Amino acid sequence: MDGGFVSSPSSAVWDPSQSKWIAENVGIEPDVEIEHDPEAVRQGKDPQLEKAVEIVMAELAKGPRTEPKRPAFPNYQRPGGPPTGETANAVRK
Repeated sequence: MDGGFVSSPSSAVWDPSQSKWIAENVGIEPDVEIEHDPEAVRQGKDPQLEKAVEIVMAELAKGPRTEPKRPAFPNYQRPGGPPTGETANAVRK
């Protein structure tokens, strides 16, 4: 009715560093375990999101943010005019 469907897994994930199958019947372990408090959720709080924001803000505080450098604008005033679909990826000699 809503376009949804159910399927069974057709492949698994092997972790060569641990020499075992992962994510099958156990899921993926989180980096940080968060206890979900039903009362906090009823009050509109999201403990998982709040912890994620706390971690990200701590990482940002460790070092200054660097601004990316803008590359030079392309020069389309070359002989032959601007690149076309055929010449855009052509190797220039």
